[in-house]
Amino acid sequence: MRTSRNLGDEDIRKIVDLANKMTDGIIATGRNYAHEMAALFAEADLVWGVWPDRKARNGVRIGLLKGRPLLERLVAAGQPAGIGQAAFRYHNALEAVAACELWGDDQAEAA
Repeated sequence: MRTSRNLGDEDIRKIVDLANKMTDGIIATGRNYAHEMAALFAEADLVWGVWPDRKARNGVRIGLLKGRPLLERLVAAGQPAGIGQAAFRYHNALEAVAACELWGDDQAEAA
């Protein structure tokens, strides 16, 4: 997992809004949270994790949990990011790392 320190304020707001919407939406269904999160990880091209961090510029830290190689290719090619994205709210960085190791870019490293 890589934290994204170079995101602009507008990008941070959009990712935080998406994380709140998706996290609250899963909770509202009453379904198994981990099962729903795993399914959304599988469907999305990019998955962001958001957790509170008082030292961060906006009070939150954002990590790219899935899709780093794709994002790097898109940025290098100057292509627009019209791809499926998901974002989830976590209590801390450890929860985000665990999700990244279970379903994201760090699966192979955790095995």
